[in-house]
Amino acid sequence: MFRTAVVLMILAGFASATTSHAAGVVSFSPTPTTVSPNDTVEVDVWVDADVDSIHCFRVFIDSVDAGISLLDVRRGSLIPSGNTFFFWKDTLGGYDIFACFLGPGTFVNWPGSLARMTFATTGSPCGYPLSYRYVLIQDVGLDSQAVAYTNGEFVAPGCCACPCMGDPVCDGATDVLDVVQSVAVAFRNVASVSDPNCPNERTDVDCSGGTDIIDVVHVVSVAFRNGNPSIEYCQPCQ
Repeated sequence: MFRTAVVLMILAGFASATTSHAAGVVSFSPTPTTVSPNDTVEVDVWVDADVDSIHCFRVFIDSVDAGISLLDVRRGSLIPSGNTFFFWKDTLGGYDIFACFLGPGTFVNWPGSLARMTFATTGSPCGYPLSYRYVLIQDVGLDSQAVAYTNGEFVAPGCCACPCMGDPVCDGATDVLDVVQSVAVAFRNVASVSDPNCPNERTDVDCSGGTDIIDVVHVVSVAFRNGNPSIEYCQPCQ
């Protein structure tokens, strides 16, 4: 009976230690990344101290909008040039970055950079999100680790751009989904969404400083009554 109690105490302590270990986070560094016209900036795919035993990784990063383009991707400080495979590709819909140690049982487990991306800007860059679409971290057994990730953004001081004004779903068209989202923000306490470098939230189409029934009326007009967005929506950058 005593032996059984001791075993149960050990197992309970092990379970507690296992569940209390914080999930690692994959992020961008620096974020936000400040850009200026005709500039070159570097952004790292960064892991914190809780991402350990990294044998392989793969991330897929969404393409940013016009004004900022990816020039190159190099190994980060955690990925040595020897005994590792490193690959990246611009898929025209995003950036696929992959690396793996070639030797069995080899890994790294310190906070730092997995990959360093070099971006170039045009003469008129603005604020754009920098987002992970897919993140995979594998240990020496090629088992996937439970990691979280946080997105980043580019910002340009003095720039104003509202690409998703009146289009809260931001799919390039104002339709029933945008009406539903506008109603949710106006009447159901759903959090509003704003774009980098835009002074107004996406659903605040009359630039009043918040989303209300007037904004919903304007969005409905554009979505269902062929309303002209240039008339129905304000111009926050003018």
